[in-house]
Amino acid sequence: MIRRLLLLALASAPLAHAEIDGTFDTTFDLDGQRIEVGPQDERAGDVLEAFGYVFAASVDSSGVAVLRAYTPDGQPATALYPGGVRDLAVSFLPQADLFLGSSAEYVYVAGTFAVGSSAVAVLCRVNQTSNCTLLPLDSGSAVPSAVVTGLAVDASGSVYLSIALITPSGTYEGAVAKLQPGALGSLDTGFGAGGIRRYSYAPAASRLPGSLAVDASGRVRVAGIRQP
Repeated sequence: MIRRLLLLALASAPLAHAEIDGTFDTTFDLDGQRIEVGPQDERAGDVLEAFGYVFAASVDSSGVAVLRAYTPDGQPATALYPGGVRDLAVSFLPQADLFLGSSAEYVYVAGTFAVGSSAVAVLCRVNQTSNCTLLPLDSGSAVPSAVVTGLAVDASGSVYLSIALITPSGTYEGAVAKLQPGALGSLDTGFGAGGIRRYSYAPAASRLPGSLAVDASGRVRVAGIRQP
């Protein structure tokens, strides 16, 4: 049963908790809103309810990403992280989105990391510590950039990433990467080619992959956009 709607706004990263009828839930930080003011502008990413907490990911203008945890009443979850904040210790692309998902044990944060003039996918697995890995989607595949556009975790704990690949010619391809449960950065080689299923469009430059979902039988659904 869905009782509340979680809203994550932009700029200074206010977190709003609204009742199902659209009014603010005043049990959440007294007025239904939690506003965090940091030393730099923060761009809000995804929001997730898991393990009895509310998690919100954000990245500041320098690319420093953090995972914030809150109790159900909107207070920082200091029992999880000091001050309720976990520094992911990775410099994400400030203009790229962050995505959250959870398994039975972990919270996952996916995003995009700059390597020189290229971009590669990054996945962080978070519990009391954070471990991040770069996915080698650009290695040996003639793809200069790989931007994460979605994250899903299935019932077994396998992590799926939806990724937009920018080819040297400037066209776009889509890809889905599957990672093994509990093995951060280990691609499931039984999925696609070495754990990555690439696909192209016609015409390629007019379509981009977006978020994805995985059903109980393991079938993957990817949404996206089509430009005129």
